[in-house]
Amino acid sequence: MTRIIATRKWSSSIAIGIYLIIQIINMNFTDLINSETPLLIDFYADWCGPCKVLSPIIQDVKNDMGEKIKVVKIDVDANQALSQKLQVMSIPTIMVYKKGELLWRASGVQTKQALISKLNEFATDN
Repeated sequence: MTRIIATRKWSSSIAIGIYLIIQIINMNFTDLINSETPLLIDFYADWCGPCKVLSPIIQDVKNDMGEKIKVVKIDVDANQALSQKLQVMSIPTIMVYKKGELLWRASGVQTKQALISKLNEFATDN
């Protein structure tokens, strides 16, 4: 069972509805990805320039899509075992899960339009 461990609290700069999981004690990754709602996971690091570019894009996507998606940010430095298990080799890496299944994965900065288009596919699938 992979757990995400917490060291830091919620960042007030993160839009409501985006869960900043730097590490959350006793959070089971399997439980997290078993959501009926598409879950976008952003693997990032504080020192990563492209991650800083992607962060406001993801905030805009969440704001536009509202309850149709969930968003989680996972710090790769604080969650090295999980990052290795999921073979996160570069950051930012985005993964979309629904009902425990990995539906889509991409590395690098993505446009708002590309993310919304891809997430809409998964939000309407049953």
